[in-house]
Amino acid sequence: GRRGEIALATLGIAGILVAAAWLAAVDDAIVNRMASMGLCSARAACPNLGVAFEKYVQRRAVELKPASITRIQASVKRLRSFFGDCVSLRTIGPAQAKDWRLSMLKELSEASTRTACQTANAFFADAIERGLLRAKNPLAAVPTTAIASKREHRITSAQTRALLDACPNTKWRALVGLLRFAGLRCPSETHSVTWADVNWERNSLTVFAPKTGQTRTIPICADLIAILNDAASVAGDGATTIVGMPTNNRHRGLKAIIKRAGLNEWPKMFQMFRQTRRSEWLDAGVPAAYVNAWMGHS
Repeated sequence: GRRGEIALATLGIAGILVAAAWLAAVDDAIVNRMASMGLCSARAACPNLGVAFEKYVQRRAVELKPASITRIQASVKRLRSFFGDCVSLRTIGPAQAKDWRLSMLKELSEASTRTACQTANAFFADAIERGLLRAKNPLAAVPTTAIASKREHRITSAQTRALLDACPNTKWRALVGLLRFAGLRCPSETHSVTWADVNWERNSLTVFAPKTGQTRTIPICADLIAILNDAASVAGDGATTIVGMPTNNRHRGLKAIIKRAGLNEWPKMFQMFRQTRRSEWLDAGVPAAYVNAWMGHS
C-alpha cells in the first residue's frame, strides 16, 4: 500500500534489507496484520509438516520408484515423529534440526542418521523452492554426506561354501549363488531372471532391473556356472525362472540356512551378499565403471 511505499522510501537499501530479514522471521499473523494496514504484502499461511510432506511425496511419486518412496517415507517418519505433524515448517530452524539429528544418533548409526538427514534436506529444499520457507534450509549445517556403515560385513569364501552346503534344495542354492556371485537384488532380480537369460557359451547373465528399468549383462564365474548347471539338471521342462520360489518367507528361510551353517546372522542379510560381491570385483582390480554397470547402479 501507499504507507508501505513511503516507509520503504525512507529506509534506503540497507534498511530495506534489514526490514526484509525481520519480516521473514515474524509470525504469519503479525505479517498479515501489518498487511491489513498497508505496511507490507500479505503472506500465505505456511502448511504444517504433515500436510507439506504428504504433498511432497505425491509429487516425487511421479518420478521415483515405489521402493524409493518407501525409503523417503521411512526417513521422514522420524522427522514427523520428533516434531509432530501439526508443527509449522517455519518453526523448524537449524537448532531444532541439530536436536533431531542428536535424537536419532541414540538409536541409529552415523550412516543411517545421515541418510535420514539427506532425505529431510531434500524435503526442505523443495519447500524453499516453492516459497513455503523464506529462511535458510534448517538442514544446511547438518552432515548429510553418505558414509560407509561401520557394521559392514563381508561373506567369506568359507562362509559361502557353508551356506551352499546348508541349503535345503537346488532352488535355494541357485538363489544364494545369484546373490553371492552375481550380486543381484533380491527379490526383484533374483526371482525374475530366467533360464533364457543365461548365456552358457559366454558365461554371462542378462538381468533386467525393475528399480532402474534397465537391462545389464553380468559375467558369471565358474562357481555360479556349476550351481546353475545343477539347478538346470533338476528343473522341469516347463521351468522358466531360475529360482522358481515365492518371494515370501525368504528372510525366514535364509535365517534357517545361516543357523544350519553354524554362522551368526549379519545385518541386512540379503544386501550383504551384493555388497560383498561388489567389494570383491573392486579388490580384483576391475574398474569401478564396469563394477557399477554389472551391479546396475545409475
